[in-house]
Amino acid sequence: MYVCMEMQLLKFRKMGTKMEKTTIDTHTLEHIPEEHRAKATSYEAPDGLWTQSDKDNGILPEGKNVGDVREAAHTRYTVTYAVAQTYSYS
Repeated sequence: MYVCMEMQLLKFRKMGTKMEKTTIDTHTLEHIPEEHRAKATSYEAPDGLWTQSDKDNGILPEGKNVGDVREAAHTRYTVTYAVAQTYSYS
């Protein structure tokens, strides 16, 4: 915010806090900060399969076919939490 008084420019600083949400979705709890692990939930991710798009883009490995398992079903963990960020502007 700027205030002009008698040809003098005064500058005010304003401080604020912004809450930003962070979501982590990972295959291991080790990637979730320790203070948030208690709030993490788990779910079963299904088999990931190789697709026609993978073949068309040339990333289908030799010996694999469309529909083969790319990544086997596994447990994943997810958590969302708010991170306070302090900012200032002048």
